[in-house]
Amino acid sequence: MLRPIPMLMSLVAFGTICAQEPPPLTMPHVGGERFGAKQETAAVADPISSYRNRREAALAAFQAGYKASVVERKRERAIRLLLVALRRDPQLAPALFDMAVLCAQENRWRDSMSFLREAQKQATADSEIARLAATELARVEAIERLESTPEGKKQRQFDIEFMAALKREKDTFAALDELKQLAKRDSTRWEAPALAGVIQAGIGGSDAFAESAADLENAARLADKSRAAHLKSAAEVAHGESVYLYDVGRADGLSEQQKHAPAAELYAKAWQESQGHWDTALESVTEYLMADQTDPATGLLSLMRDSGPPALRAKALAMLKELAAVSTDAKRAAERDQSPEAAQPVDPGTRIRNLVGSLTNPQMELAASPEPALLDDRTPIVPVPDDEIGGGSSDLMLLSTDSIFALYQRNLGGAAAPAGAAPEQAPQETPAEPAREAQPAPIPVVPRAREGLRPSPFGASSSSLPARPSKGAEQTMTIRSNPPGAAVLLDDTVNCVAPCQAPLAPGRHTLHATLAGYRDAYRIFSVERDKAASAIEVSLDAKRGWLNVESEIPGAPVFLDGHNTGKRTPARFTLNEGTYEVGVDIDGRRSAQKITITDSDVVRLKF
Repeated sequence: MLRPIPMLMSLVAFGTICAQEPPPLTMPHVGGERFGAKQETAAVADPISSYRNRREAALAAFQAGYKASVVERKRERAIRLLLVALRRDPQLAPALFDMAVLCAQENRWRDSMSFLREAQKQATADSEIARLAATELARVEAIERLESTPEGKKQRQFDIEFMAALKREKDTFAALDELKQLAKRDSTRWEAPALAGVIQAGIGGSDAFAESAADLENAARLADKSRAAHLKSAAEVAHGESVYLYDVGRADGLSEQQKHAPAAELYAKAWQESQGHWDTALESVTEYLMADQTDPATGLLSLMRDSGPPALRAKALAMLKELAAVSTDAKRAAERDQSPEAAQPVDPGTRIRNLVGSLTNPQMELAASPEPALLDDRTPIVPVPDDEIGGGSSDLMLLSTDSIFALYQRNLGGAAAPAGAAPEQAPQETPAEPAREAQPAPIPVVPRAREGLRPSPFGASSSSLPARPSKGAEQTMTIRSNPPGAAVLLDDTVNCVAPCQAPLAPGRHTLHATLAGYRDAYRIFSVERDKAASAIEVSLDAKRGWLNVESEIPGAPVFLDGHNTGKRTPARFTLNEGTYEVGVDIDGRRSAQKITITDSDVVRLKF
C-alpha cells in the first residue's frame, strides 16, 4: 500500500522541472583568454618552450645522450642527442667535451680536436673541464699524428701493448710471454727486449741474469747510440751477475767437499765479478783461513774494513786484530786510520733498471693512454614531451664522411639540420695545424722483386711522394750491399739485386734491403741536384743468437760441429742463425746434441 507514494512524489518533482523556462543556448567561446590559452597549447611545436629555460632543455638532451652512450651503448644516437643539446645551448661545455670523446671513439680525430678546443673556450667558469679538455686534446693530437700513416698505426699498437705489459710487470712470467710475442711482431723496437731484461734481472739466479744480458744486448743493438751505451752497461752488469752466481755455486760445492783453498779462490773470483756481494768476500776470507792462508785473507779483510758496509767494517776490524798476532800486515791494517765510509753498492737488479732508464716517453704514454670517461649531469628535470629526444630521428646513422663539428656549427643558427642531410660547409675556427682535405688516402701498390721481400716501413709509397722532375734530371746511382746479393727496394717501386744501378731523381728516397740470414736494412738518403752521382752502400747484420753450454762437471771441452772451440763449460757463444751439433767431452766420452739458433734467441744446453 505504501510503495506508490515515492513514485508519485518523483513524478511531481519531474513535472515541476519541466514546467520551468529552459535556459538560453550558448555558443562555444571563440575569443578572449580561453581561446588564446587553447591556441598557445596547441601551437607548441618547439619542445624548448616546455622547459623552464634553454639550459634545462639542453641538459635534458645532454642527459639522454649520456644514457644512450653509457647505458644503451648506442654511440651514434648519443652523438645526435648531444648535437640537439648543443643546438639548444652551444656553450654547454660538458656536452662539448663528451662530443669530443665520442668522436675520438669513432676515430674522427679532427672533429674531436675541434670540439675540445671549443670546450676549452666555453669552460672559462669551470677550470676542471678546461683542464680535462687540455689533457684530452694533447692525447688526441698525438694519436692523430700516428694514425695518419701505416707506420704510425703500427707504432701506436706497439705502444698500447707495451704499456699494458709494463703495468703487468709484477706478473713476471705473463709479462715476459707478452713481451716475447710483442718483440716478434715488431723486431725494430728496443723497448720490449729492454723491459724483458729488467724483469729477468728481478727474478735472479744465474740463468735469469744470462737471459737478462741477452735481452739487454738485443735492446742495445736496436736503440739509438745515446741509449745503447746505457743498455750495454746494463747487459754487462747482468752478465757479471750471471757469472758471479755460477762461480758461487761452484765454490759452495768445493766448500762442502772441504776443499778450502780452491773454494776461497773461487769465492774471491766471484766477488770480483760483482763486488757488491760483501758476504761472498767474507766467505772467501773464511775459506782462506781454513786453508791457513793468512795473506790473501788479510788483503780481503783490509778491503772490507775500508769499503764495506758499517756492520761488516766492524767485523773485519775485529778479525784483523785477531790475526795481528800472526801477521804483520794484519797488525798494520788494524792500526791504520779508518777511511771515510764508501757509498754502499746497489742491488744488481736495481742497478740494471737504473742503467736502462725510462722505457717510455710522453708521446708513447699519450698515444697509449685510455680515453677519459664521459662527463655526466644529475640536474633534476621534469619529463616533458620532446620529439627531438624521443623521436626516431635520433637513431639515424651518421656517414663516415660527415663532419660532426660542421654539423654543430651549422646548428649554431638555431635550426636543426634535416635528418640525413649532407653537412654544409660552415666556416671553421683556425685549427692548430693545417686541416687535411677530405679525400681518401691513396692505397699504395708495392711490387715485389722476389719472394720474402716485405713492404717498406717508411709509411709512404711512391704514389704519395712529391712528383719527380723530368727524366733528364735523374742520376744513375750505384747500389751496393755488404754482403752482396741483397734484394733492394727503392721508393717502394724500383727493385734490383745489389750491386746494381738505378736512375733516381733529386730529392728524398727510401731503401729497403733484404737477404736470407740477415736482418733487414733500411736507409733514407737524398740525391742532390747538379752534383755528381755517388754510390749508396748498405750493410746488413747477420741474424744471430746465443748459446750457453753447461755441464754437471764444469771444465768440459766444448765442440761445435765436431771442432774443438777451445772453450770449456760453462761457455757462451754468439752464433749465426742455423743448425749446429754441440758436444762436450766428459771423462773421455763425447756427448752431443743438435740445436737450432734463431735470431735474438738464447739456447741453453746442459750435459
